[in-house]
Amino acid sequence: MIRLAWRSLRANLGRFIATLIAVALGIGFLSGTLALKDVLAQNFQQITATHFHNPVFITGTKKSSDNANTLSVFSPVPADLAKTAKKVDGVKDAIPDFSSTGVLLKPDGTVLKTGSGTVVVTYMRTSAPVSGTAPKKSNEIGLTEQTMKTFGLKLGDKLKLVVAGEVLDVTVVATFKSDFQFFQLVLMGEDATKQLFGSSGLTSQIGINLKKGTDINTTIVALNKALPAKAQAISKATLVKANNETIEKNIGFINTFLLVFVAIALFIGAFIIANTFHMSVLSRTKEFALLRAVGVSASQVFGQIGIEALLIGFIGSVLGIGLGNALLWAITALLQHLNLPLRTVTMAPNVWTTALVVGTVVTVLGALFPARRAARTAPVEAMRNATGAGEKPLYLRGVLGVIIAIGAVACLVSALQYEGGAQNALLGVGSACAVIATLVLLPILALALAWVLQWPLRIFRPEGRLGYRNILRSPRRLANTAGALTIGVALVAAGSMMASSLNVSTAGELAKELKADLLVTPFRNTQPLPLGPGTAKKISDLPEVARIDTGIRFTSTEIARGSKKATPEIISVGDTKSLRDNVKLKIWAGTDSLNPGEVICFSPKKKPNCKLGEKITFTGPLKSRTATISGIADTSAVINSSMLANRTDIKAVGMPYEMQLFSFVHLEKGASSSAAKSKIAKILKPTYSFEVQNGKDLESQIVTQINQAMAVLYGLLALSIFIAITGIINTLTLSVSERIREIGLLRAVGMGRFKIAKLITIESILTTVIGAIMGILLGTTLGWVLLKTLRDQGITTIAIPWTQLCYLTLGAIFVGILAAAIPAGKAARKPILDAIAHD
Repeated sequence: MIRLAWRSLRANLGRFIATLIAVALGIGFLSGTLALKDVLAQNFQQITATHFHNPVFITGTKKSSDNANTLSVFSPVPADLAKTAKKVDGVKDAIPDFSSTGVLLKPDGTVLKTGSGTVVVTYMRTSAPVSGTAPKKSNEIGLTEQTMKTFGLKLGDKLKLVVAGEVLDVTVVATFKSDFQFFQLVLMGEDATKQLFGSSGLTSQIGINLKKGTDINTTIVALNKALPAKAQAISKATLVKANNETIEKNIGFINTFLLVFVAIALFIGAFIIANTFHMSVLSRTKEFALLRAVGVSASQVFGQIGIEALLIGFIGSVLGIGLGNALLWAITALLQHLNLPLRTVTMAPNVWTTALVVGTVVTVLGALFPARRAARTAPVEAMRNATGAGEKPLYLRGVLGVIIAIGAVACLVSALQYEGGAQNALLGVGSACAVIATLVLLPILALALAWVLQWPLRIFRPEGRLGYRNILRSPRRLANTAGALTIGVALVAAGSMMASSLNVSTAGELAKELKADLLVTPFRNTQPLPLGPGTAKKISDLPEVARIDTGIRFTSTEIARGSKKATPEIISVGDTKSLRDNVKLKIWAGTDSLNPGEVICFSPKKKPNCKLGEKITFTGPLKSRTATISGIADTSAVINSSMLANRTDIKAVGMPYEMQLFSFVHLEKGASSSAAKSKIAKILKPTYSFEVQNGKDLESQIVTQINQAMAVLYGLLALSIFIAITGIINTLTLSVSERIREIGLLRAVGMGRFKIAKLITIESILTTVIGAIMGILLGTTLGWVLLKTLRDQGITTIAIPWTQLCYLTLGAIFVGILAAAIPAGKAARKPILDAIAHD
């Protein structure tokens, strides 16, 4: 059987290669994704370990949720605790770590950037610099060797540093050696960093250096006795481990996101593999029947197909692992180009073992039903010449599909009536059932759709009618081939619908809510720091400007609602006057008063997530504070947070409110918006941190960000569609192979090579258009239901992207022409006599 299977693969090399491609693509994406996750985890762990230099650290308590920044697992602590720590026996010194992000520029304003251009400005507690003298004055900085080399800098160079809302003229006085290169590092003196970043009185951590001969564990115990309840002393190893655990969880989320698309690619690949073996069995019916006639048992025929699948799965998986390594190399090369240092870039043995097993098992499972069909082929089948012989009726399949479809409709309709976990479960089950029902009913639906689509093709005589009849020979084959494309197109259609609805809803809500004429916002990819008072005064002094309001800021603090566990939330900090003056917001319960001890909750009226009079607890580095929900307002697209809190409460728990997404500019009546915008832009230019926008600019920026996110989604889905194209090529190639004699007879009665190629192309176009239309119908239906469930999350308008859907349909026609190129050329080149003599 092994020898027979190997000879069969060699005799059908084209089918063998096409199936290998389908397996290799799916496994390549799987192995590359798994390896990337491991590589990132290992390298981030190394980077994190090199970032911390002291043997002991004082930090706040660990945050209740890992949704925070990966390098800020612990809450900040008061910087004054350094004085307490210095009094403990064994402590040599205690240095608060003040740091922030900024932008480094040349004197002409050119940003010295890698990636987004963001740098971390900090006081680095290292030994002596490699060259120069350690920075002490506020206008002195040190840079790492890597930064100096990357930008061709030297000691004494004059630069600009934008940090903490200020533009500093600085001089490079030192070069440091540092393994931490996740961001560019700008090193300053201890006094300078404290002056710039220490105004809140909080620090992310306090580094403790010990006296020589001091036991670390004994000192940690003594420090914890001296520290208040909201602070703790931990070792460097504990701090690194906590950060690494959070990093791994965050990377795990990214990996899960990518694995969804891996699953899609493998699912479509399984379709292609099953379809390939199914057609292989059909085209080799006589071969199997003759084997049975000369004494080969059914189990031996089954084993032969199984061995073929095993060989294809194993070889395809090995090739896929090679593709995965290439994918890993390409992504890591890109990350290194963005100055992310990756020291370990290898595929771990457990990754390629998993990929090898998955690829082989999926391929063998895909061949089970075709192998069973081959084993059950009776010797009498050798006397039949009809290619479609043995096709079973579709009645049972149709009944099963209708039952599943009814279940899908029931789940999706019910999902619109519920919320929370029940809604998500119903939505997931309903969507899965809808996909399964579509695939089960596809042979029947495809026949009806083909009947409609064939009418325009009748202008091509006689190949239009012949192409239509050819795809009707085997509805199951048609459904299997179109089904792979249906899934990919459905996901693209649903994603396009989501993006369009987000764009329309966001644009509409911003236009309705915003009262201010202009907005001053931080540049993208920079920390949202407050606008400096001097800059704000320059803007307010403009004759076109009536006033500028910087009253609403943001912060992240831990909030416990009732008896629920505290979790970090982004909240607004300010007063209701600023809110009323700048945003059209409806208070639908309670009042808009915001006295100390009161908060306003943002929640939709139809499905509120908070109650009037409900108690909430803020927890910060200093203490906790309880407040009461005094009012509930509609959710806001501009003030995108869970609640608005009073400054007194936030300051009391020790949380700074330094983030400022918007400064609202109101113009004098009759003033020119474009003139004011131009003048404000000139004022903001020297800050290198802020820009002025009107409502349309902001909408355009948000739309661009949504489209960029969707571009990543489309790029991932392109793999599944590419696999579907290989399946269509596979199907057409096998179809041509089993109809060689028929094509020869058509040539003999006068049909030219061009018309033969056109016939194959029409079959391909019908198949791809059927798959695309079914995918569009499925995707828009599921997208509509999903968007309906998100109506309380800011999706106020459901928009159908007709233009993108038309492009998808036209793309399907192009894919059909592309997929037909190889099999159509093969059919047209076949000599007439050889084709007629083919058996």
